[in-house]
Amino acid sequence: MPFEPDASMLGAILGSCKIHGTAEMGNEVGKKLLELQPQHCGRYVARKAMVDAGIRKISAYSKIDVK
Repeated sequence: MPFEPDASMLGAILGSCKIHGTAEMGNEVGKKLLELQPQHCGRYVARKAMVDAGIRKISAYSKIDVK
C-alpha cells in the first residue's frame, strides 16, 4: 500500500482474513490493530469471541442505482 492503513481498514482486513482462513495474516493484522488502538476493548473481545465460536463474518454488498 502506498499509505499506512488506519484502524477501520485493518478491521476490515482482519474480517477478511477470518472469512478466507488466512490465520497467519490475521494474527499480524490483529497485532497491528491492537497497537493502533490498545484501549479499544472491542478489538480483543470480537477477535476472541469469533475465534472461539467459529463465527464467520458474512460479506455485505452495496448497490447504487444511477440514472
